[in-house]
Amino acid sequence: MLDVAATKRLKLDMEVIKKHQDMLKADPSFISKLHGALEILNKNRQTSLVPSDIDVDASLYNEFMPDSDRQLQKQIHQIEPSKLTSFASKFGDARLKALLPLYKARNFPSSLTPAELESWEDFKERKLQAGGASSQAARFNKRLSELIQQPKLTKQQKYLLEEINLYAQSVIPGTDA
Repeated sequence: MLDVAATKRLKLDMEVIKKHQDMLKADPSFISKLHGALEILNKNRQTSLVPSDIDVDASLYNEFMPDSDRQLQKQIHQIEPSKLTSFASKFGDARLKALLPLYKARNFPSSLTPAELESWEDFKERKLQAGGASSQAARFNKRLSELIQQPKLTKQQKYLLEEINLYAQSVIPGTDA
């Protein structure tokens, strides 16, 4: 499958590759080990694709969208932000109905009603803090703390990390590295 140009560009030694290929072919347990590894990968992949109750974005990959909803999706970019909320009811797929308010909040935050803003703030808090000690916010705090504790930081690096910490405190409740 590799031509001479690709082999040179990738700096591949075809003799070494052939030697390794022969070793793998000679090992009778290689195929069963390979199948075992693939089973482990597939099992992990299956569990990692199951969205949590707040992972609406990931749910898009669970199945294909109905054709009627695909046609409606094309119209979203022409709709005024203030009309996006009522447009959600036109979708047949519940995932799109749940995603449209997030799209509006992410792209047009100034157009949110007070109720939508409160819902958006609740969503962000759940998204960042779900999982307790293993949440995104907790992992962020831990990593930021580790960086701040490094002894060989320059003044500029310390300043930037302090600014990041202050910003995080202003947008993520309970954040303090």
